[in-house]
Amino acid sequence: MKLNKDKLFVFNYIVLLSLSLLAALIYFLYRDGSILFNQIFSTLGFDGIQEKQRIQELLPMPAWIIYSVPGGIWVYVTSVIASKFEETSVVMYISIFSVPTIYATGLEFCQLFHLTDGTFDWVDLLFILVGVFFAKHSKQLELNLHKYPKIQNFALISAFLVLLLSDMNH
Repeated sequence: MKLNKDKLFVFNYIVLLSLSLLAALIYFLYRDGSILFNQIFSTLGFDGIQEKQRIQELLPMPAWIIYSVPGGIWVYVTSVIASKFEETSVVMYISIFSVPTIYATGLEFCQLFHLTDGTFDWVDLLFILVGVFFAKHSKQLELNLHKYPKIQNFALISAFLVLLLSDMNH
């Protein structure tokens, strides 16, 4: 059974949205209150500490999933979405595809030199590279973005918003 382009487009975005929701759930359920994302939910009355503890007991996860996988997912999703945005100028050619990778690796090295909150971790770098590798080779997620530019703009802005909300705020 072959999907038509509109159905394939919707399916691809559902896959990307599902991965983003998985990363957000990991942040919400397994990360502490120092994450801005969790502070916002707590302010809105959706803290649910007891429910979180119950879920953590029922579905324990290793630290590398809790702390490294969401960053790799973010790089993957954002890179796939950004792969269709390109800007050219007389002076230089910029591929927006590389921005998530540069940002994520730069953030890790800023953590290494204590220029920002967080802890440098080689496993985080590994998942960043895995995310960009899969994004680069995701031929099945070829998105028909020229037909839906507003959706792609929203998706890219949303992906960066998730990154900002996952920042640590001490």
